[in-house]
Amino acid sequence: MKRIQTDNEKAYTVVYVFLLNYLNIFGIILLVSIYNNVQIKILGNKYSSFFGYSTFEVQTGSMADTINPGDWIKKIDNMPDVAIACFSDVLFNSIVHGGKCLEIGRLHNTNGYKSIYEIEYKGKRLAIFMMAVGAPAAVADIEDIHQMGSNKIVVFGNCGVLDNTIDDCSVIIPNRALRDEGTSFHYMEPSKDIVVNKKYVSQFKEIVEEFGYKYTEGVTWTTDAFYRETRDIVNKRCEDGAIVVEMEASALQAVADFREFDFFTFFHTLIPLKNKISRSITLRVFLLPAQECVK
Repeated sequence: MKRIQTDNEKAYTVVYVFLLNYLNIFGIILLVSIYNNVQIKILGNKYSSFFGYSTFEVQTGSMADTINPGDWIKKIDNMPDVAIACFSDVLFNSIVHGGKCLEIGRLHNTNGYKSIYEIEYKGKRLAIFMMAVGAPAAVADIEDIHQMGSNKIVVFGNCGVLDNTIDDCSVIIPNRALRDEGTSFHYMEPSKDIVVNKKYVSQFKEIVEEFGYKYTEGVTWTTDAFYRETRDIVNKRCEDGAIVVEMEASALQAVADFREFDFFTFFHTLIPLKNKISRSITLRVFLLPAQECVK
């Protein structure tokens, strides 16, 4: 017959199991700590590695590659070399529903997925996709698109205007971006700004002029905090030379420099909301860079 434990024996068992689990956890932490210190402080490594995955040491700030897009993003067969992105779902959907588009892939994250389409423009194949808003999410998108096979990526979006001499409904071509976001600092050394649009600028200007659009070339301010564009900060960024503000350019350029692919970005200033903007004009502006990139 099975013996029934007394209350004292049950209490001792609970305490014993608790202490055993605690000691196991403490032992694992101790071993990891010892391993970490041996690799960094005795062997002189900049970081410790567990089965190929690195750990960071706060004291040195050292960091090694832990994951890369190629770890799970697969190449798309026959992916167009040129990819063009916009931020507006209205514009993107008007292009997708207004022409012959073939879905060739998807960008995935925990929010869901976004389709990547192939379109043909002047006999050339292009990939188009809708870019996420904000530097971290946009960088994830452009990393994946490059890993899928595109080596020339053009990004077009709207911007806030800081210079009241800039005409409404004109094109902004940034040549430098003030780095007021955090993502770019994971791809390059700290600096106040970054050179933007290292290729295609002269050709793009010719195309803009050919279509009869106004454009302004100058410095953009890339910020993370839309609701913290305070008057003092705006004045400071204007003193630094910024004529417009947006949330992605400096980070996207940093990724392009790091991964060594061609990147071009431009912005579009909108006329006041009480007026209407022609969808056909916006669509033509969206496709402007394709004329140069597909050559």
